[in-house]
Amino acid sequence: MKIAVAGACGKMGSRIVRRASLEGMQVVALFEREDHPGIGKNAKEIIGIDMGLKISGAESIEEVLKKTGADVFVDFTRVDAARKNIEKAANANVDMVIGTTGFIDEDMKRFEELSREKNFAMVVSPNMAVGVNLLFKISSILSKSLKGYDIEIVEMHHREKLDAPSGTAKKIAEIIAESLGKGRESIRFGRGQEYGKRDDCIYIHALRGGDIFGDHTVIFAGNGERIEITHRATSRDAFVSGVIRAIRWVKNAKKGKVYSMFDVLEIEM
Repeated sequence: MKIAVAGACGKMGSRIVRRASLEGMQVVALFEREDHPGIGKNAKEIIGIDMGLKISGAESIEEVLKKTGADVFVDFTRVDAARKNIEKAANANVDMVIGTTGFIDEDMKRFEELSREKNFAMVVSPNMAVGVNLLFKISSILSKSLKGYDIEIVEMHHREKLDAPSGTAKKIAEIIAESLGKGRESIRFGRGQEYGKRDDCIYIHALRGGDIFGDHTVIFAGNGERIEITHRATSRDAFVSGVIRAIRWVKNAKKGKVYSMFDVLEIEM
C-alpha cells in the first residue's frame, strides 16, 4: 500500500511515517506547508528515516499524488491547511484518512460532496485512538441512562496545544447532546461568574500544562453519587495505532462516502 502524509514533520505526522514504514507500507510522499524550513530536504534529515524522499510543499499535493500513484492520503495538519489539502488530494482520486481537528458542519458536507464526485473513501475523526472511541460510545450509553444528571467534561493537554477545548472533548459533548435530544447550543465552554447557578447544559473545561498527551474525563453527577470515565493517553502511539488501522480499512471501504472511526472499529452508535 502506498501512502502520502501531510504534516509529515509534525509530532503525529512523523510518527505515522515511522510506524507505516515498520508496518510494511510504502511511504511515497511527504508534505509540509509551503513556508516550512524542511521543504526540499531529505526525510532522513528531518524525520530520521532514510526513504529516499524529500519533503514537498503542500501546493504540489495533487501533482505528487498522481505521479506517485498513492493509495491513501493522510493529513495531520491545521484545519485551514487541511481544507485546502483535501481539495487537492480529491483531484487525485485517492482515499483519505484525516486526523486534523476543527472542522465544522459545512466542511463535512463538502467532504461528502467531494467523495461522491471523485469516488473515493474518507475517514475523518478528531481522535483515532481505540480507547477514546470506546469512551465516545460509553458516554452515549450513560447519557441516555442517567437523564437528569449534571454532565461535565474536563480535558487536559500539553502546554503547546493551540486549540481549546480539544476536538475530542467537543466530540464527546456533541455525542452526549445528540443522545439527550439536545442541540449544540446546550454545549458550553468553561464557566464564568455570569453563568450563576448551574443549568442543564453540558460543560467543557480545558486545562493546559506540561507534556500531557491527552486526558479526557466525563463526569455524570447526580444526587448522592457520580460516575467518572477517564481516558489517558500515555503515548502518541495510541493515536498512531488507530491511524494505521484506518489506513488499512479505508483502502477496502466502499467509495463515495465519508466514514468515522466508529466504522473502522465497528462500533454502533
